[in-house]
Amino acid sequence: MSSTFLIRRGALTAISLFLTLVAWPSAAQVASTGVVNKFNAVVADDLQCRTQSNNLFADVPDLSKSFTLAGGADEEVAVIFTASWPEPTSGTPAGAFVRLVIDGLAQDLTSANGGVLVHDGSPTDLSYGARAFTFVTNALDPGAHTAKIQWSDNFLAGTGTICIRERSLVVLHK
Repeated sequence: MSSTFLIRRGALTAISLFLTLVAWPSAAQVASTGVVNKFNAVVADDLQCRTQSNNLFADVPDLSKSFTLAGGADEEVAVIFTASWPEPTSGTPAGAFVRLVIDGLAQDLTSANGGVLVHDGSPTDLSYGARAFTFVTNALDPGAHTAKIQWSDNFLAGTGTICIRERSLVVLHK
């Protein structure tokens, strides 16, 4: 065999393995495809901090967006959340969980399971900065809906403070 054939064969094997690993669904994987021809977005840029001791979710200020899902069939929606997490100027830093609610209900696997930890609250400068997460919803009925991002701190022993600054919510839909 020529070395060119072995290199090509090795590359094809690597590509096949990669495609198998990427395409093989896991038990917690959500796979979805669809047409996106509309988006609705909201952007906010002001410092908001939250200090709570109850760890309950609450709406992130200014991250609510209404949208209308067109068509005659139920469709999934992709929602992209991005935010910067500055260090609190006072209080004990805490990590932040976020989740998506649509029409007041968790409508995706991640949010239904308690949300995603987007910031761990550790005191190093490396843990502060921008974070993003894309939520893929369950199929929603056609019509008007409202998407909101909610947050909660992960400070389990007492009161912790989380802060958010630049943030956006983008709803991609049909």
